[in-house]
Amino acid sequence: MQHAQLNIKEYFVDEISIKANPDYQRKEPAKNNVKVDHDIRRNNSNPLEFMIQMTIIANNEKTDFCKADYCVILKLTGFFEFAAGTDEETINRMIGPSGLSILYGIARGIVAQGTANCWHGKLILPSLNFIEILRERAEQLTKTAARPKKKAKAV
Repeated sequence: MQHAQLNIKEYFVDEISIKANPDYQRKEPAKNNVKVDHDIRRNNSNPLEFMIQMTIIANNEKTDFCKADYCVILKLTGFFEFAAGTDEETINRMIGPSGLSILYGIARGIVAQGTANCWHGKLILPSLNFIEILRERAEQLTKTAARPKKKAKAV
């Protein structure tokens, strides 16, 4: 049996909030606006271990919530480990898209289970392309770093 190079060792829900929209009428599928933020950190004492913190916010803005069935805020932390002998290139290539995908899959289950007995039934978060999300974030960071810094005014 082939073992995965990246494994999730543990995860924790740091915060969860689910609010059903009492005015939502299921005439057509809800228009869910989902935003995901993340932070990836490496364990300094063991370079094969990582911590990923993820925040998922769905329909938190008033304009989004009025068209949706639920407002959801979920923050979770996952602890990951690469197999011994995994090279640095593989680690750098995999930790972002694979780690985020694994943790988001867990989040989708948590949200589905948390909403299953709510007014509008189970909410299944949409699938996301984490390669695209990481690319967009890298572009955003590059643009931010390229902006000229404001000079402090002399007093």
